[in-house]
Amino acid sequence: MFIKKYFFIILLLFDLNFLYAQEQIMVKPTETPIFAPGYIPSQQEAIMYKGDKEYNEKKYKEALQYYLTFLKKEPENLKALKQAAFCYYKLGHHNYAYTLFKKVLEIDKKDKDANEFMNFYNNLMEKKKKQLEQRRWFDSFWRSIVLPGWGQVHNNQIVKGLLFGGAFLTATGITIYCVNDEITKYDRYLITNENHDLAFNKAQEAYNSALLWGIITSVIYLGGVIDAAINYNCDEARQVYLKLDDKGKIYFSVINKW
Repeated sequence: MFIKKYFFIILLLFDLNFLYAQEQIMVKPTETPIFAPGYIPSQQEAIMYKGDKEYNEKKYKEALQYYLTFLKKEPENLKALKQAAFCYYKLGHHNYAYTLFKKVLEIDKKDKDANEFMNFYNNLMEKKKKQLEQRRWFDSFWRSIVLPGWGQVHNNQIVKGLLFGGAFLTATGITIYCVNDEITKYDRYLITNENHDLAFNKAQEAYNSALLWGIITSVIYLGGVIDAAINYNCDEARQVYLKLDDKGKIYFSVINKW
């Protein structure tokens, strides 16, 4: 009986801990804690709470208004500055977001969120600048001659480059195997004393396979060279843009087009 009661007590404690853990997980990181009963929040606290509530509901335009109102009285509040910057980004106003994060760094040079955003944003601007530069067809052409697929990678067509390179290596490997097989079977044909016709037919089949795969390899190689030269200036082939998730985490997203 004692063991049974002890077991139920442990089970009850486990359930309470599990429910508490679930509640903690469900709390969003940008949300201002609910005020304790009887506590009268200041006007600034109430504005921040409403802004966080709208932000967590993905109402970025409404949240931005609350954060900007908050910043009128506390222009150097780091949380309000960062939340307003995230709102601007979500609304597509990247320059405003950049300006606010720059201000955050003026206040705190070690702020992790601001430094990550600035680094990724600067890299993005550099990539976009390079995409606007005029490319020379010869740069893609000679790279594709040296290594199939390299020309496509130079054109920022990553997937296509990997496919051309992989297809060429695979076809080359099969061709080498078929050539060695043809040589082996032809040597057997020359030294055999019986079944000359059978040995010759096997050697001929191996020769035909080697020839076929040699043609396939050549087509892949030449096709890659021509494709790289034609698409040397395809700026739309690969678009790189900065993206933030709902928690403000920054990462690159890549779209590869054919």
